[in-house]
Amino acid sequence: MAANFAPSRYIPHSAAPPTDIKAIKHRVRDALIENVERVHRHPSSHPRVYVGSAGEIIMDMRAFAALPTHSFTTYTPTSSLIAVPFHEPQHANHVSYLETSVGPATLILVRQLRLRQNPDSYAHKHARRGKLDSEVLEELELQETWRSAADLISGAIELATMEELDEDGCEVLYGRAGLLYALLLLRSELLLTVSYLSHGRKARKDRVVREVESLCSDENVKALGG
Repeated sequence: MAANFAPSRYIPHSAAPPTDIKAIKHRVRDALIENVERVHRHPSSHPRVYVGSAGEIIMDMRAFAALPTHSFTTYTPTSSLIAVPFHEPQHANHVSYLETSVGPATLILVRQLRLRQNPDSYAHKHARRGKLDSEVLEELELQETWRSAADLISGAIELATMEELDEDGCEVLYGRAGLLYALLLLRSELLLTVSYLSHGRKARKDRVVREVESLCSDENVKALGG
């Protein structure tokens, strides 16, 4: 019986390398555009990264960098990160970037850092996208929220490093490794921001930069990685 079903379940794949790379690049580009727009047609009401609007914002960041000349008809507004109030982590085994408010809080700080980077960079241009007169309220709300975002991540670090964890509390999806990822993401954006601001000697005077430096310090990274 198994032999009878084998042909219908077999999917052939050519082992030969593609010959028309240009055509393949166009197909990949078209598929990316089509699927980004499909996601935007069905927006999530949840602010999380793993399944939610924060993940859609990350998608937009990547798509914007990959296709800087393409104008997508819609995009997920950054204000969706604060559409639902932050929930302070209550347990050290549930402090991750993917599944908790740590994710949206991290992206708010990432955006604030990118607004301080080189104006010619794709990251800065994406962060400024949508800043029209009709969205001034959104921008003001986000400026006021960065402090709450920093406080939430700081509290998550304290919780994760003070509470004794078992193996289940150290994984990426929910636990301490997910929080460590958030700090490393902030650190990578911080390096770019400080590099740009240092030319004008503004890095040490910027409150957001100082706060993020404190969050992703070597001490915190080692504490979470240990």
